[in-house]
Amino acid sequence: MPKILLTFSFFLFSFCLFAQIPSIDNSNSLDVGTWNIEWFGDLTNGPSNETTQYNNVKSALTAMKPDMMGFAEISDVVLFSKLITELKGYDYTYSAFNGSQRMGLMVRSATFSISNSRDVLTQFNYEFAGRPPLEVILDVKGNKSPVDRIIVFVLHMKAFNDATSYSRRKAGAEKLKSYIDSNYSGEYVIVLGDYNDDLDVSITSGNPSPYKNFVDDKSNYKFPTMELTLTTDHSTAGYSNMIDHILLTNEWFPYIETGRTKVMYLNKYISSYSSNTSDHYPVYTQLTFPVYTSVADMNLEKPVSIPVLSAYPNPFNPETTIEIQNPGTTTQTLKIVDLLGREIRSFGFNASGQKATLQWDGKSNNGQSVPSGVYIAVVSGGRSLKLVLVK
Repeated sequence: MPKILLTFSFFLFSFCLFAQIPSIDNSNSLDVGTWNIEWFGDLTNGPSNETTQYNNVKSALTAMKPDMMGFAEISDVVLFSKLITELKGYDYTYSAFNGSQRMGLMVRSATFSISNSRDVLTQFNYEFAGRPPLEVILDVKGNKSPVDRIIVFVLHMKAFNDATSYSRRKAGAEKLKSYIDSNYSGEYVIVLGDYNDDLDVSITSGNPSPYKNFVDDKSNYKFPTMELTLTTDHSTAGYSNMIDHILLTNEWFPYIETGRTKVMYLNKYISSYSSNTSDHYPVYTQLTFPVYTSVADMNLEKPVSIPVLSAYPNPFNPETTIEIQNPGTTTQTLKIVDLLGREIRSFGFNASGQKATLQWDGKSNNGQSVPSGVYIAVVSGGRSLKLVLVK
């Protein structure tokens, strides 16, 4: 009898621990994460008990309920497929290359469908440590999204802090940025993964971040996880650096909010987490991006056409004309925001017809001239355009 009670008590204790893992699911946001699940399914590397690791990862994902999660270090793709299938309500894909540390992506199937999945930049296999980026094109379901598709990359960059490893990460970052700039200008792009380095300075002593090329291009890219770097959060169990990150193109800028990017410290909920589950923690951000929020919306049709923004001149001083093609049929709003997402100017307009035209004189809502810089025009529903004011 005591043995039975002890076993039951342990089961109840374990259940309560998992029940306490917070959900990141929010019906008014797109909840996106990344997680290195350390040699998932490998019998000789990582956590020694594969059943315990599997159950812990499954329990964490069941509790967190992300809309999208990128994964690194998938060693057993059959086991990974089983995991996502058992979670129910998710679609998934994983790297095509034959290796023991593949990347993967799971997405809520009621929100997205996977249109295409492939390994890219495979000609730079050395720079990417034999783990070329996974590129996934997602079709967006529901009628609230401003776009029909989202482009997602999942990374697992070269590890270690020696000079050669640093150079390979830096070269990989350069190849990736060139690829995105050339192929997906104007698209909603998300880059998830284990970057194996930080964003302010490198883990390789005396060097800037190997992702400085992205960090410095502030008009086109932003790391929500920079917030965690600057507050000394850490994404691994053994080190003090943030090395798991989320990168977004400027189309996402209006949907990024301070305080909504976090590390899920699962060691608070899973005993011996770093030895039986992973040496990395999940990292996530919640974007105020409009997607459908209820099952009832699934039967609604998407708009026949998506609004398209253009401006001329651009760059401009002091005035630019903004055109909205296919604006819709109802009264809408166009907002001018800065790179922190703060509203600068707001315009209401009648969206009847094939085109709406607005003029911005470089002034704020209170009539003050704004300084030179990069601003984002956002039409109702989320379609955005970069504006450059030069004085």
